[in-house]
Amino acid sequence: MTMTMLQPRRLSGAQRTPPQNDLSEVVLTTRNLICAARRNDGDDFRQDAERLCTSVGAWHRSRLLNPMPIDGGLAVSTIVKHNPSKHPQTKEPREFDTLFFAALFLMELAGMTMTFQWLWNGKSRYYLRGEFSSAARSRFYIARIILSAEPRQCAQFNEDHHSYRLRDLIQRHAGGTMLPDGKLGRQAAIERCTEGYETARQAHHESLSPDDYHKLLTDVLTTTTIFHGKRGDTPP
Repeated sequence: MTMTMLQPRRLSGAQRTPPQNDLSEVVLTTRNLICAARRNDGDDFRQDAERLCTSVGAWHRSRLLNPMPIDGGLAVSTIVKHNPSKHPQTKEPREFDTLFFAALFLMELAGMTMTFQWLWNGKSRYYLRGEFSSAARSRFYIARIILSAEPRQCAQFNEDHHSYRLRDLIQRHAGGTMLPDGKLGRQAAIERCTEGYETARQAHHESLSPDDYHKLLTDVLTTTTIFHGKRGDTPP
């Protein structure tokens, strides 16, 4: 797969504290993370992971609360706030690979809301689901997006259902089990999020066009698979 090279700028010391709801800073930091991952530059990646957490943590109305870099910046721990009217309240933080955390924020920016759904498959598990409405075509299991699960394949936790890191998820045939399955996966989520962003764009900034949003979300998800998929437990 050919990926377009990005030309980000590095951040000066005077730019360490981003203003609230500054989309340009989040976009810049996400692009920096992509480039650092492609260069296998651990120092820059760790610095950008810290900045991403600061930027998202300062974002008004974000439901990704108190994000903190962990594992040398390879992952982010965050509490996902959601409406527990139909599904259980969860208070424990979840862990995401840093690049996917950036993608998750971009999806939230497009209007995707987060819900935890309880499922049973020998063990009680809570699966994070993103949705735009109650319509079936607007519901996306986050684990399926991370794994880029094929149609009728389910996405399952290996052990800890608090970890959505690529290394801690597995994909297998649904086989009638109560696991997140269905036809909607990564590409469908990208297209639906782009539609949502185009609608919600004026609530943010005009600086990121829907086409640029589509490209950025695609790039960060593709790089998530390449970078975090091969890193395992080893920091860059």
